[in-house]
Amino acid sequence: DGSRLLFINNSDVRMADAPDGANPETVFAAGYYADWSRDGSEILVTPRPGGEWHLGAVGIDGTGYRDIDASEYHAEYPDGSPFDDLIVYVIGGGSVSGEYGHLSDPDVVVIGADGTGRLRLTDWSGKDSEIGRASCRERV
Repeated sequence: DGSRLLFINNSDVRMADAPDGANPETVFAAGYYADWSRDGSEILVTPRPGGEWHLGAVGIDGTGYRDIDASEYHAEYPDGSPFDDLIVYVIGGGSVSGEYGHLSDPDVVVIGADGTGRLRLTDWSGKDSEIGRASCRERV
């Protein structure tokens, strides 16, 4: 609804009042990447508690973590699409335990918010490049 800001600070997912950032609070103490679900009911996060770089979601109060994609790939940059049932994110060759400092062989993936229908949209195997962000604004 635009009344709260979502941001990362020292590996914590935090929220504060918009637009001035007053009343900051930690809602999830394990995130490096986070975004609102499009309906605002959840926060999309990586990594999950315990440090594995899975794609997950947590309630806006920081409770109720659930895995969305617990595959072997290192997941980053989650972005809820305008369609509440889809999430786009970046995966890489780094293991979910975080062996690599960056994603090797990054690719863009779309998945259902319930964890079904995972579809790799790119295949850049053998290319050690970086994807800075993925975004989904139209249904694919």
